[in-house]
Amino acid sequence: MYKLRLLVFGLSVLNFVTSDENKTCEIAKSFAKSSPPDNTVSVHCDADKSCAGFHCQGVYLISNTHLHIKKGDPVCFGVMINHCDTPLSMDVYFQNVLMNSSFQRRLHHNASIPIPGITLRTDTSKVDLFLFVEMTHKDNKVTIALTARVRFTVGKIVNWPDALNFKVIPEKTFPVPPCPPGENRNVTQIPVFPSCVAPTVVAPSTTTVKPMSKTYGKLCDPTKVYQCSQNEMCTFNKICGCSTGMVLNPISGYCDNPGASPKHKLEPVAETTIKSTIVSSNSLVPAAPQTAVSDPKKSNTGLITGLAVGAVAVLGIVILVSFLIWRSRSTHSDHVPIVDNEEVVI
Repeated sequence: MYKLRLLVFGLSVLNFVTSDENKTCEIAKSFAKSSPPDNTVSVHCDADKSCAGFHCQGVYLISNTHLHIKKGDPVCFGVMINHCDTPLSMDVYFQNVLMNSSFQRRLHHNASIPIPGITLRTDTSKVDLFLFVEMTHKDNKVTIALTARVRFTVGKIVNWPDALNFKVIPEKTFPVPPCPPGENRNVTQIPVFPSCVAPTVVAPSTTTVKPMSKTYGKLCDPTKVYQCSQNEMCTFNKICGCSTGMVLNPISGYCDNPGASPKHKLEPVAETTIKSTIVSSNSLVPAAPQTAVSDPKKSNTGLITGLAVGAVAVLGIVILVSFLIWRSRSTHSDHVPIVDNEEVVI
């Protein structure tokens, strides 16, 4: 199920920010402000140097046999738009090698894509999730709309409840880099991505300043909260260190912004909820010619929260589907209402 959720969430972050003076794209490099709300995964993203995609990697923070995920497993996913191709296409991928789970698909306009690995079955019924894709390209702009739909199959009867349809990405138009003059490729080579591995983490500061923080350098569990102080995070080395973008202030002995004035000494702060955050990413490098290169100038701190809500709504659909299957397994003959004035026997 989390294949769909992460892909949907990743697609929802695909937002290009431009200005009149600079048409260079900016794609989110972190889910710090719009990560999944249930603390199931910690994710870090890098923009592709083509300015037409992004690549993300992270790690699961929980284990759940029903969802086929395990704490500590690396997970990678991303999107590449082949806007110079005819016809227009988009590559999406998901990798979780340790759980032998992967998904890579090239999508075209009007594509109907079943999401593998999340089909739910009983003796008499089956539930599948699909993504419906709409794409157009005109005047260096790409318009994408993505809809999630649930298909119920009971015997030979197939039902697509409209009440469970959801516009994951409502029709969204954004600029893409111009295609080279005279170039109109028929097909872009499908990128080959290396195996997904655990992300690397920047080592704690090697400064000789004695930290004044009560938690800096202390052991912690990256899957838990309330362990590290303000401006700190629990790294994958299982110690509290400065959060992304923060450094150990040589005067105060606390983690602070690099440009912060050291003239006043920071006072100890109460422990607060700090999510574990992936600091650096270096394993998502597609094979040529589409090489993913991290560029710190392409960091987008203003993520589109409205689109992030879309991923949460799709998660709600998944939860509803899981509930329906649970009901069917517990009663075997229960009538489960799907929409008003309609019910399906599962």
